[in-house]
Amino acid sequence: MLRKSYILLAIGLIAVVACLVTFFVIRRTDSYACALPASTNALVRMDVPTLLQHGSVSPNDLYPLSGVCDEASVSQWLNASKPVYAFVDDANNIGLLCALTDAGALEQALQRLADAGRASSVERQRSLQWCCVEQRWLLCFDSRRLLVMGPAVGSEQDALRQTMAKLMEQSRDDSGLATDIHERLASADAPVAASLSTSLLSSFLQGSMAQQLGLQDLLSERLEISLDASANALVAQFDIPLAGDAAQRRLQTISGLLHPVTGVLAGDAPADAALWLTLNLRGTDVLTYLRSFPVVRTALVAANTVVDVDAMLRAVDGDVAVSTSADGAGWMLSAQLHDADFLKQADYWLSSPPLLSLMRLRRVAPQHFAIDTHSGETYYFGVRDGVLYVTNTSSTVAAPAQSGPNAHVNSAALAGTRVFATLDVDALMRMLGTAGGIVPGSVTDNISHVDLCLPAEGAMELRLQGRDGRNLLQALLQAMKNEP
Repeated sequence: MLRKSYILLAIGLIAVVACLVTFFVIRRTDSYACALPASTNALVRMDVPTLLQHGSVSPNDLYPLSGVCDEASVSQWLNASKPVYAFVDDANNIGLLCALTDAGALEQALQRLADAGRASSVERQRSLQWCCVEQRWLLCFDSRRLLVMGPAVGSEQDALRQTMAKLMEQSRDDSGLATDIHERLASADAPVAASLSTSLLSSFLQGSMAQQLGLQDLLSERLEISLDASANALVAQFDIPLAGDAAQRRLQTISGLLHPVTGVLAGDAPADAALWLTLNLRGTDVLTYLRSFPVVRTALVAANTVVDVDAMLRAVDGDVAVSTSADGAGWMLSAQLHDADFLKQADYWLSSPPLLSLMRLRRVAPQHFAIDTHSGETYYFGVRDGVLYVTNTSSTVAAPAQSGPNAHVNSAALAGTRVFATLDVDALMRMLGTAGGIVPGSVTDNISHVDLCLPAEGAMELRLQGRDGRNLLQALLQAMKNEP
């Protein structure tokens, strides 16, 4: 009987030990990531094994800081079986965290940089080793992981060094690994997942127009992105999973204004347009929404003294499209109408006195009009084939502003979406007035166009299309290394 008790006790002890070993092994597998800050403005998780398996990148592509190490050595010390993390902490320091296979190989690579005068010599402080590269990037590593943060110069490096030391010594429960944000990123069905605080967009969300539209409600939220790499494109999906009550109400209100696009205006998209955007609206709903904002309401009152803008908006029912010319100087808005009864008031508009001589209305064709402003600008509007147009281009009065079909706009692909936009990168760079155009090897040199799509169901999608069939993710990582 006593022997049986000992056997049962031994079995119990073995089970306890096995559970403890399993627990610590599981925690050990991601212990290198315990250096992640618990609070971040941005956190990116790259599933390196998946990226390598798909052939999207090589180990050398995954080290984004130009010149921090000679690229040939990266595969000798980077543990490519573990995720790589990039982040922006709550002090807006940029950081990168990765697992190591050979800390000695990393130390040797850094010493070669030191010998070349591009880095400080590697120094040891207790269990950590330190190095400063290019006088602005601090590197801290031990036998399992490498943490890079910066840029920082002078006395900033002392404070940053203290921050990094605390991160390297913190427990898992105090790190970013213990947050809901990391849990969602780790479970994302995409090789690259990111979570961004909308506070990074504060300059936009706090702007006067954004505040008038109520977008400041989104300031305390987080934007989550899943990024997948196909043959020559990057596809990102966006979501705001943590929206509070005010933000949720604002998003639901805006979403309620949007209806499935039919694609009926796709054939009018100019081939050389820098930007073409389409959505589907009911004018009566939009007018009610716009009138809820004082600044917009005041602008509508002023515009209504020249033409009946309210009646125009109420007549909109269907697809709406906005396009800009290749040079950015010309633009046009088109909208499907359920009727054009507002034009019956045209004679009244023409006979009414102009508003303080700031604007003058004149007829240029039976259903086409021009508004001359005191600043010398002229705007045109009218109705053609049941479609309202508003533009600053006089040629639109005679015929639709077309230069052939736009290769980036597919009416079949538009059907069912609530918002679709395509941006031509070449045209954008010309609009920005870049003297020499697109710089070969730069980030923009690798992107042909950018498409934004909000489907009827699901998250918003952003697609970056690569040029000439090139591997876009690999090309962009290399371009970022080469940026000054």
